[in-house]
Amino acid sequence: MIKGGWMRALVVGVLATGCSHTANVGRFDVAGHSPGDVSARSQLANLEADRRQAASATKSSPYHQLPAPEISLVKRNPEIKRTSLLPVPDREEYGIDGEIGPPAPPTRLPQAPEASGAPPEKPENPTVKALRCYLENCPEEAEATLAEFPPQYRELLACLLPLVAHLTTSEVTPNDPQKDGLLEQLKELLVAPEPEERKELDITTMCFCRRIETFGVYEPLPADYSFRAGELVHVYVEVKNFTSLEEKTTEGERYFTTRLTGRAEISDETGQVVWTQDFQRERPDLSRTTRHDYFDHYQFCLPDLPTGTYSLWIRVTDEPTSSVVEKALRFRIVNETSAAAPIRR
Repeated sequence: MIKGGWMRALVVGVLATGCSHTANVGRFDVAGHSPGDVSARSQLANLEADRRQAASATKSSPYHQLPAPEISLVKRNPEIKRTSLLPVPDREEYGIDGEIGPPAPPTRLPQAPEASGAPPEKPENPTVKALRCYLENCPEEAEATLAEFPPQYRELLACLLPLVAHLTTSEVTPNDPQKDGLLEQLKELLVAPEPEERKELDITTMCFCRRIETFGVYEPLPADYSFRAGELVHVYVEVKNFTSLEEKTTEGERYFTTRLTGRAEISDETGQVVWTQDFQRERPDLSRTTRHDYFDHYQFCLPDLPTGTYSLWIRVTDEPTSSVVEKALRFRIVNETSAAAPIRR
């Protein structure tokens, strides 16, 4: 290549100059120049010619890099206004002095609270809620909660839960009247038949008596006993399957009430009613526990009736249910001038 020829020419020239200088020492040309000087000048001329030739060849070399492009600066036209994507506040309205800095970061919108992993709370069990009310001494709220239960369960829970609360929060002593009363009520409920299984109102025992003390304690008259007109009569009547309702007094005490009314009738042998009398208590019978048996003491003076055989009808009415039951006793009235005759029963 041209570049390699230039290098070989340079080397050859140097070697030739050295040889000529050695051979022509002390020799000079007409102009007073030594042969070495003439040779050096010609050699320099040759080198300059080779340099120019190499430079012209270099411009057409495919290995030479292209010249860098000229960069011209473009001036911004002051008449063209730039528009910002974000609104620029008014200087006068907001009192901004000097240059406006970079826009503030966008306000972060409030995010909805993340759902917690805990499951939703379940509604409180009515039984647990009622017990909590009894523990907090709120019996009215407890009774309102127990109203959700059927009657047969409501009555049992109304007795059991106060007992549990009392045993939990109070110091129980052997002679605790509240505890004993609650236990007695619980026993009554456990042995009492269901309301649907209750039998009809019934008079289980009825007799004439010489004296009557209390339930089941009486002295009956002989079966052939003869009465006289105007005599005081005592009748023992024992009733079952009546209604005993739970109520509260004005003082807040809890009782069970029994409301029974009675009526006595005397009829002759033909069935004609010759005498009647109504019996009604001044106030209902109260008991701290549910009653299952009941007795009543009817007493009255016999009317002025002639000698003969009569029937005493006792009619008992259960006021809450309007149930009625009646039963008869045959007896004989003997006046002093009449002969005594046996009673046919």
